[in-house]
Amino acid sequence: MSSQIVAKAWTLLFLGLSIWLIATAISVAPDARGHGTHESLGMEPCPYLKSTGHPCPSCGMTTAFSHTVRFEFSEAFRSNPAGFLLALFTLAAPLWFLHSLVTGQPAFRFLHRRGGQILVAAILILALSWWYILATWPGGP
Repeated sequence: MSSQIVAKAWTLLFLGLSIWLIATAISVAPDARGHGTHESLGMEPCPYLKSTGHPCPSCGMTTAFSHTVRFEFSEAFRSNPAGFLLALFTLAAPLWFLHSLVTGQPAFRFLHRRGGQILVAAILILALSWWYILATWPGGP
């Protein structure tokens, strides 16, 4: 199988995944607590929050997505800053992937040159986001 076919298959997979994530975020109402929206999808409450009383780095991420697709950006940021940024990227992703499929340019070509830098930036953003969540959590520090 040629590498171009594999690249297109991955692009189609990620196109479908991004559309599914957007549709899911549209289908759920953001939880007024600023976290816990995932529970309306039948998932359990966060086990880390349940056992420690403190939010995990992804607490509020589904809520942030749900706010972002409704263009409620300040609420999305307050719920989970990293989730808000990820939701913005997810909203742009279908256009990115469609462009890749139409032009034949690999969707992930930037990863070859910048993958390490992107990973470090993502970890830093997640850490800063978690710090923000801990600092603003009701009953927090």
